[in-house]
Amino acid sequence: MQNITQTLYKTNKIKDLMRKRGVFFIVAILFFLAVSLRTNAQYCCFDPTDLSTFCLLFPDTTYCPTDFINVTNLNITDCDSPRVPECQLGCCICTNGTTHFLHPDKITRRFLCNQYCSAFTGFYAIFNESIRDAITCQQQITKPANLSGSVTDAKTGTPIPLASISINGLSTNTNASGKYHFENLLARTYSIVASAQNYVTKTFIQTLSPGENTFNIQLTPLKTVTLSGFVKDEKGNPIQQAEITATAMSQYTTKTDTQGYYSIQLIPDTYSIEAFYSGFESQTQTVTITNNTQINFTLKKEPTANISGYVIDSITSQYIPLAELTFIRLDKPVIIKTHATATGFSVELPVKKTGRTEYKIKVEKPAYQPAQETVFLLPNEAITKDILLTPFGANCSYLTFAKPQQFTANHIQGVKAVLLTWQKPCETVLGYRIFRDLFKIAEIPDPNQLQFTDADVDWNTEYTYSIIAIYPNNESDPATATIKTGSAECQGKTTEFCRGKSRY
Repeated sequence: MQNITQTLYKTNKIKDLMRKRGVFFIVAILFFLAVSLRTNAQYCCFDPTDLSTFCLLFPDTTYCPTDFINVTNLNITDCDSPRVPECQLGCCICTNGTTHFLHPDKITRRFLCNQYCSAFTGFYAIFNESIRDAITCQQQITKPANLSGSVTDAKTGTPIPLASISINGLSTNTNASGKYHFENLLARTYSIVASAQNYVTKTFIQTLSPGENTFNIQLTPLKTVTLSGFVKDEKGNPIQQAEITATAMSQYTTKTDTQGYYSIQLIPDTYSIEAFYSGFESQTQTVTITNNTQINFTLKKEPTANISGYVIDSITSQYIPLAELTFIRLDKPVIIKTHATATGFSVELPVKKTGRTEYKIKVEKPAYQPAQETVFLLPNEAITKDILLTPFGANCSYLTFAKPQQFTANHIQGVKAVLLTWQKPCETVLGYRIFRDLFKIAEIPDPNQLQFTDADVDWNTEYTYSIIAIYPNNESDPATATIKTGSAECQGKTTEFCRGKSRY
């Protein structure tokens, strides 16, 4: 009771001071109250006689002086002033960039809009104080805006593929024709950022109307210089297909031709330039490039180690010819492939001059479960390594209900379809059942049929497939595979753009 009396006393004193000292003292008192009473804050609006308006935070509306009004009462217009942006009325839309919905009241106060939208994970508030009627507010989401356009070189007019277009957090890349497209945007003003490698990044302010909008962009090329040179071995022989990588803020890569020559366009900068070819020691130079520059590389051969052995059937102990072996070096991008024969395999692998070099060995053969081994090799070392492969179904018994092996979902180039493939897990399998996004799409009674084509799909859509093996009186757990179909513009086409696996 004593605290309440003290608070009322303070409030009355404040009102007396307000009348005596004028507006400047009012502001000081308001600041004091805002700082000292901000726990469990609500908004209050103050409208003194000079028509200056303030929106402050107080712990409870009962603490607001009589000149203050609780702005949660939307019938009160005293707070609706540009000087009090938190208290202004306007259209409130919650969005995550592509999905939009309105505040239940449509027209509300800005701070209430922010509070409402922030309660939904991933959503933020779009508030427009220029819209004051519910019908116009509703139209903001019932009539979305689509944006399309092209990005071209400002000097030549040629399309720029893979240019990045960002619009308020959403982004996409241009296709091979330099075109881009956004759908289901709010009809409002956006900041659009366009960028591409070797071009000046540009920012545009564009207002979108409901329906279709077109905005074409021209990018200005950056000044470039040419880095060129030759890559040869210690005997002066050209090294073909050596990889040259120039790294600064961006990374540029090219390969040498039959003469060991390379040429690459760069933006002036300081670069770390590496020349690499499998079986040779890589070489790196750091160079500041401001004009056309030539840098030659002479690469030294790395020492080698030999690994040999057999690929063996784990059940019959017979040698397995034509098994594919892939040797993957873990400290460098070196991949060497070979095949086992009836007399085994033997391969020379490049290694570091000092210390052990780690290789991962993958072995594959149709009708066998793939195997994987790891070896560590020293310079000039020779080791023997036999690798066992187990046939699919070899471990099946009447208590084993193995799921289909190596289940994959594959694009079919130029066709709106998905090819599913798998390996038979056991000889006791009676057939298979296939699902797309948990709905059954096929029943396969032939246990030796190991593929299925799903043509009932759409472009640019992600699907999750699962397959189970059917056994007498039981069935397996599902094997799953996920795929996203490609672009509709690639139907029936095999252009360079459409050869990208994700665009089939």
